[in-house]
Amino acid sequence: MRFIRNWVIPFFSMVIFACIGLLITGSPGYNIVTTFDGQPIDGGPTPQQVDATIARGTGLDSHVDFYGIALPGEPLFWMIGIVLVAAFIGYKFGSAFKMPASA
Repeated sequence: MRFIRNWVIPFFSMVIFACIGLLITGSPGYNIVTTFDGQPIDGGPTPQQVDATIARGTGLDSHVDFYGIALPGEPLFWMIGIVLVAAFIGYKFGSAFKMPASA
């Protein structure tokens, strides 16, 4: 019984919460917005815009829009971070059921 409470429950809780983190990153409010000179591009950049960007030396950028809040940084790092934080919360939640070792 101690094995289940000390190892199985925290592990499965962590996996379930990591899946919840993936659901958060797939929700309709989590959008990756590509910007061209600071202006959002609907549907992605066209080849002409990419060529003009390369010719001018400016760049395309992207950020995460989470329910209207622009999160700075790389979108991939935000997705990994959300899943890892959710998994950590799940582990801490599952660890609440641990049994102390008997002497």
